[in-house]
Amino acid sequence: MLKRQTCFIVILAISIFSYGTSFYYDEPYISAEEFNILSGEKWTGNLTYLDYQTNSETKISANITVKRSGDNTDQFILILEYPKEPQANNIDTISINDDGKNFDGEKVIEKFSFDNDSLKFITESSGMDDDKESLFRHTYEISPKTFIIRKDVKYDGDSTFIKRNEYYFTR
Repeated sequence: MLKRQTCFIVILAISIFSYGTSFYYDEPYISAEEFNILSGEKWTGNLTYLDYQTNSETKISANITVKRSGDNTDQFILILEYPKEPQANNIDTISINDDGKNFDGEKVIEKFSFDNDSLKFITESSGMDDDKESLFRHTYEISPKTFIIRKDVKYDGDSTFIKRNEYYFTR
């Protein structure tokens, strides 16, 4: 009888522990509604990037306009403008997929909500940078008045990330 009770208690404890930690290990996600706060008026700011030829940071003016691709869609159009370098202007479409676990083709690995209108999330993906296999980490900080996109790169074999570029916008 004692063996049976002990076995029951162990099974119950494992079940409670597994259930209780499942919330802790839920994968972070980003929703289209959270990202939609960026839509509307143009954001103004700058791009700071690491120039690999000079190994120094360069800062240029940049603006961005974010538009939702349609009502209730998980796609957004990003219109990037560089006032002093219009030949570099760019229009990109990003998608939120996999129930928000993928943002622009990258896995969402962390998310922090600061209040109802501010959040920070981080994505990762692999690719090539400066002709080297690399891990990319993008950090997005979103609030009603600020929008920051930072790209960090870690080359295969290295232990630390370097800041590749950062967009800083306000409105």
